[in-house]
Amino acid sequence: MKNKHAIIFVPGVLGTELYHVNAEQEKNKVWPLGVQDVALIIRKEKLGLSKNSYKTFLELRACDEEGKSCSNIVTGEVINSFYGFFDFYQNISETFEKNGFDTYTFPYDWRLDVQTHDSALHERVEHARDTHESVSLVAHSLGALVARSYLKNHTPDFEKTIFVSPIHNGTPLAYFVVKTGKGGLYRYGMFDNVVGDLTANYPSLYQMCPNEFYFNNQRAQNNREWLDMFDTQDTFDARHIYEYNPSSKLPNTLLARNALRFHHALGHDGEGVLNLRGTGLKTLCYLRFGKQDVSFTYCPQGDGTVTETGSFLSHAKNISVPEKSHTALINPALLYGFLCP
Repeated sequence: MKNKHAIIFVPGVLGTELYHVNAEQEKNKVWPLGVQDVALIIRKEKLGLSKNSYKTFLELRACDEEGKSCSNIVTGEVINSFYGFFDFYQNISETFEKNGFDTYTFPYDWRLDVQTHDSALHERVEHARDTHESVSLVAHSLGALVARSYLKNHTPDFEKTIFVSPIHNGTPLAYFVVKTGKGGLYRYGMFDNVVGDLTANYPSLYQMCPNEFYFNNQRAQNNREWLDMFDTQDTFDARHIYEYNPSSKLPNTLLARNALRFHHALGHDGEGVLNLRGTGLKTLCYLRFGKQDVSFTYCPQGDGTVTETGSFLSHAKNISVPEKSHTALINPALLYGFLCP
């Protein structure tokens, strides 16, 4: 006899444990970073050590120029919180299961091209479908791109499909991280040099950079600034950003081009999707690169990480939730209300 309801939950970027498997098949956690890892990075930052001084640290976490992992990495569990703080997903499963939903989390390697997770997500969905009368999908942040990549090739007929704080069209924050190697895995200027060494070849980060939809819509609000930023004068094409314009070119052209192709193939149809977006918080909406520095411009139409333009999905039911941050919008009580109106 089948159970009644199941939920597949796809977390966002940084939201899954990563383990390195050595030749003896021993597993060692490489994400989240441990105390010794943080101490090594601090020494590197303070003393200005070369990459060779922490070569092993990088090799365990980096990807090569084709976006493939440099070492044998497997996933662990979905991360509920970081070091006891920043509670992201702690109460998701507990709340849903108290209300009659069996919850299946989907851990994945968030560094890689989101398309590489299609088959694994399909297996998770089919298992839930075989044992439950109905299945719903909830995806957060980068997880929305993982889910949409899967949905492009499969039609599982979910009871409900809900995207929360999605990064459908990208965020200038991701572009800034890839372009400058700063402000990524940790905010507030911590570990800037290490971020650049690690993330230059992370395909998912390129897929989170603003796509053509973002530029064509966000720039309408600040047309002059976008043109100044990318030096495209009277003609604008998002491909200039990644392929042609030397001042705005990203470090890995292959991954940038692949990301543009990915978004083009993905399309922009959210038929039947409930798309929850935070708004009313100060959010980076565009950048201006000068000869010596970068200036930031913010707008209140966003969740603190992604603007409403970045999270918009055509033909979906787009709902803007005021004063909810990128992570705070993953609220079990709020989601339960949408799952069971």
